[in-house]
Amino acid sequence: MQLFLLSPIVLYPLWKWPRKWNFLLLGTLAIAGVVSPFTISYVEEVSATFFVENQLAAGFEKAQLYYAAYSRFGPWIIGLIFGYIVYEAKRKELKLSLIQITAGWILSIVAMLASLDGIYSFYQPDADKTLLESAFYNGLFRNVWAFGVGMTIFLCVTGYGGPANTLLSWRVITPLSRLTYCVYLTHLNYQIVESRSARTPIYLADLTELPNFLSDVIISLILAAILSLGFEAPAINLEKHLLGRGRKTKQNIIEEASPQKQEGSDKAYTNKLTEESVALEEGIHNITEVVVKDPREDRMGHQNKE
Repeated sequence: MQLFLLSPIVLYPLWKWPRKWNFLLLGTLAIAGVVSPFTISYVEEVSATFFVENQLAAGFEKAQLYYAAYSRFGPWIIGLIFGYIVYEAKRKELKLSLIQITAGWILSIVAMLASLDGIYSFYQPDADKTLLESAFYNGLFRNVWAFGVGMTIFLCVTGYGGPANTLLSWRVITPLSRLTYCVYLTHLNYQIVESRSARTPIYLADLTELPNFLSDVIISLILAAILSLGFEAPAINLEKHLLGRGRKTKQNIIEEASPQKQEGSDKAYTNKLTEESVALEEGIHNITEVVVKDPREDRMGHQNKE
């Protein structure tokens, strides 16, 4: 919410400043988005695993690195950067070569896999990671993930998504995509309640973690649907009514009443009448010709005398 309220401070310069200053502004903010969590992690000696014996220390670490906006704004800045790039690409009708498209997809996949699997070595029993390694991971992994997602969105929006764009645009998963923010809000609370309700130690194994993973996903989606229908959807509809979205603006009414618009409508109406008249003539020619007899003739065809 804080970043949403502060977004005009970044968006207004992007609108008014020259392009070179825009790149300088976004680059500086992106670097700051990495330096902030790196510095906090290094100074406060925060582990990349978040597994500590002292619960007070664990609460402090989460407050500093997991909840605080000043340590989480890096992905937000990267999202702004890709939004700006997409805007410029559409405005200039950007064309990419096959090498550029391939490089973009490789960077996207590698970035997301590195962000997900980079923590694996920290959880090994014989792991002897230094404080500097933990600080680098804490400072980079969210930003690297945001870069991979942003690159995927950029390639799909600009027409180079291929099968990935087909899958992400599938109508079946469209309703689920509207629940992502509510899933983000609800999943952690459910997982905290679930973990603190355990009465026996949990032994990690693939066969036991798969059902837990599926149950977490399904229950989080159910909770997200309740939250969305109860709060998010009504708030969106209320916002539309308050801000007048979906209504005809004065400019749209003027454009519809303009001579060019009227001329276009008249031409369309004339073309429709012409098509209907041609279809009617063809239909008349296709009808079997019927001979209507004179009612004064009898069945034999002789003229009735009056």
